[in-house]
Amino acid sequence: MFHPRLKCKDADIWQLGTPAPGNFAAMMAVIKYVAEIGLHFSPELKTLREQYAEGMKHIHLQERALLYRMLEGSDELPGLRHIPGVMVYTDIEDLTKKDLIVAMGIKGIELPKLAETYLNRGITVFERMKSSPYSERIINTLGIQEAGAIRVSPLHCYGPSDIDEYLKITAQIAKEAGN
Repeated sequence: MFHPRLKCKDADIWQLGTPAPGNFAAMMAVIKYVAEIGLHFSPELKTLREQYAEGMKHIHLQERALLYRMLEGSDELPGLRHIPGVMVYTDIEDLTKKDLIVAMGIKGIELPKLAETYLNRGITVFERMKSSPYSERIINTLGIQEAGAIRVSPLHCYGPSDIDEYLKITAQIAKEAGN
């Protein structure tokens, strides 16, 4: 199979030049940040690999706690599973098997309008529509029967206060839609 390559290089060499040092610097900054999280919880760890793995473990635990709060809510706020008119797609009980990505919708509001409504209230979410060639495959794979879903992820929610603000706004939007 033909591939573009540098002259004077063997056919099995796929590199097209020198990798950008900025990419390495950016990734090392991310790796060091995650390792710092690991060291915070386990200061006895010696290698960067061990520290990074520990950091990732705690990031997953944080995301799972945020996902639980988003779905179940708190004593003060109902979660998505309990707000009238909110539909949570691909919902499962065992959150150890799920990442902090929620596909949802609100009855009575078309997805592009719903994404715009969130944006007007200071929350960035993205609609994933069956009508979009970029989203159709994932919507069908997930088995979502509706036109699509709103995607909410850690990009949009960093801590409990973000989740609570999101839940308050979601409940308001659902109520305004007559749910």
